[in-house]
Amino acid sequence: MLYLSGDVRGEGPQGTFSAHDLSWDRARGHLVLRGDPQLVEPERVLWADRIEARTERQEGEAIGNVRILILPDSTWAYGSRAIYGDGGGRTVLTGNPWMEERVVPGQPRSIVRGDTLILNQHAQTGQARGNVRIERGELVTDSESALYFLQGEQMRLYGRPVARDRDGEIHADTMFVRVRGREADRLTAYGNVLVRYEPPEKPGEMSILLGDTLVASLRGGVVTGMEAQGNALSLYYPSFTDAMSGTGRNLSEARRIHLEMRSGQIQRVDLIEEASGSYLYPSDSAREKLRSASWLDSLLAADRAADEAVADSLEGSPAEDRNAGPSRADSVDSTTGPVPGDSLTNGSMEHGALDAGATEADSLARGSTAPDSSVSARAIIPDDFAPPRVVAILRARSFDLAEPGGGYDRLFEERVDYSGDTLRFHVPQDRIEISGSGVLEYAGNKLEARDINYLADRELITAAGDPAISDPEATLKGQRMTYRTDERQGLIYQGRTTFDQGYYYGEQIKKLPGDELLVRSGDYTTCDQESLPHYHFHAERMKLILKDKVVARPAILYVKRIPIFALPYYIFPIQKGRRSGVMMPNVELGFNRNRGRFVRNLGYYWAINDYMDARSWLDYYDRGPRIYLNGIYQYRVRYLLDGSFEGSYLRSKDDSGGRQVDWSLQGGHAQTLGEGARGTLRLDFTSNQSYRGDRDFGAGVDERLNRILESS
Repeated sequence: MLYLSGDVRGEGPQGTFSAHDLSWDRARGHLVLRGDPQLVEPERVLWADRIEARTERQEGEAIGNVRILILPDSTWAYGSRAIYGDGGGRTVLTGNPWMEERVVPGQPRSIVRGDTLILNQHAQTGQARGNVRIERGELVTDSESALYFLQGEQMRLYGRPVARDRDGEIHADTMFVRVRGREADRLTAYGNVLVRYEPPEKPGEMSILLGDTLVASLRGGVVTGMEAQGNALSLYYPSFTDAMSGTGRNLSEARRIHLEMRSGQIQRVDLIEEASGSYLYPSDSAREKLRSASWLDSLLAADRAADEAVADSLEGSPAEDRNAGPSRADSVDSTTGPVPGDSLTNGSMEHGALDAGATEADSLARGSTAPDSSVSARAIIPDDFAPPRVVAILRARSFDLAEPGGGYDRLFEERVDYSGDTLRFHVPQDRIEISGSGVLEYAGNKLEARDINYLADRELITAAGDPAISDPEATLKGQRMTYRTDERQGLIYQGRTTFDQGYYYGEQIKKLPGDELLVRSGDYTTCDQESLPHYHFHAERMKLILKDKVVARPAILYVKRIPIFALPYYIFPIQKGRRSGVMMPNVELGFNRNRGRFVRNLGYYWAINDYMDARSWLDYYDRGPRIYLNGIYQYRVRYLLDGSFEGSYLRSKDDSGGRQVDWSLQGGHAQTLGEGARGTLRLDFTSNQSYRGDRDFGAGVDERLNRILESS
């Protein structure tokens, strides 16, 4: 046994050493250094209150105020106890250990903390277990365990890690952080990803992003952009100030969601593949309430009270001490050496402890306990807006949810639902762009188009690529479309619509609130041939009142492309059921060998009341010319009486040029006179028997149709 005291210096298998006192048990190969001992090895320098070494095993233990300088990159490690060895160059630090890379002026500090730190100087890697915190500039991460590279190329975090910068945080099951030039420049998160950002300079604004995986870009430790993949979902809540100007809440989903950020604020959200979402914004009356100072003061007072209550419950949390990180006084500069310690911790080295700390990297996922860092400082969202999946994840992460139906939440009463192949949300401009199979629904109206732009600040929607807007009454289609959500008016270019078996076309169709349409340079027809209908009415101006009537001026009847007649002003009804107005039957156009060109069945129907009606129509033949006026009057009272009278009048010229008039009148009446008795009356008059037998002239619509059916 050897004892030395007073400026002891020596050299052994592990390197040179110095201390005030030395004891050496040669038989056991046990060396103990006390009194500011120092051990210098090729790749590290170690200081402690006491250093013990087993020379035959080439391993040792440092106890009390342990400080280790890793020479290749001037990294410092601290703890209360360290087990070290030459084999593999491993060191296990315990007792609230932490490690700091060499401080470079102008470069961010890099600090690693945990319950246990395992350093492998030969492999240039490190492991941290239990309450792990890594600080790299603005970026701070918490996890159960971590694997990092001493050269600073990558960090791998396991056990529900959380990454934070000054504006927000990212949660996941596993994270990888890539480091370039001592700065973290990319973060990849896997499994149950949750992102939350709240810029402090805009109270009330918050963004939440969910996904299966996430890739985030960083600059100076601050997130500048990110992309979530797999079941991606994004939630956005505006600040109070932005809500006053009309900015709303947005909920969107897609296979992939890409975010671009600046100073912690989202600038743009891209939804890629199967995108859909909902946008809720305050109405004009709600904005006035938001601008009310008394109402806003009451809301902010309630919010401050909730914050203070939660802050009181978190006071004294163990994680609070860890958040501060080491002070500059705790840092050790490699040029000045360690800060001497004044305490001595007794302990003994256990055989095998070093090997037990050298497990593989993938075993880090079985670490101990992560810091309680996911608890929100206040209630973050009303759970009546977020879908159940979001609520479940937030609650699993220990976030508080606000009670639904609060006064502030009820202000977001206007809703727009949207979907498309790809969607882009410009947050500062409050603009949504939908590309590919776009659908937008608002206040009972549905807009479908290839491309849709929604400018929320101007309350304007534009659409291109075969847009179609529909409501419960009608559908408008066109080539291009604009729609104002505040006025609930839209303008369709090259528009077309249908209503009650009628087809309407116009160069411009303006949809007014309610059931009114204004048409410029429009056409109306009941012919379903779209390119060139057999007939149509054309008017420079039309007003359609759905379920009521159409007002046109001037109105011109076209057969194919041939104008037939014109009226300066025309009204025809489009109500369902019996109503008075111009009849639109199958207008007959053609050429007769004897009578020339003709137009037949131009008529008018008069619904007198529920028991009687009348109709009249005109037939025209250009040879003669011959004009036929026809009419039918009929009535019926069920179980009592019924009857009808039909007449025809012809005015023409004969072959010698003389004027000729023919007419025909037929009718009948039947009436119940009593039980088992019924009386009938029939009359039949004609000016000329040959007129009655003419197959081309003098027949009513029904008789002519019967003739056509019989002849075919």
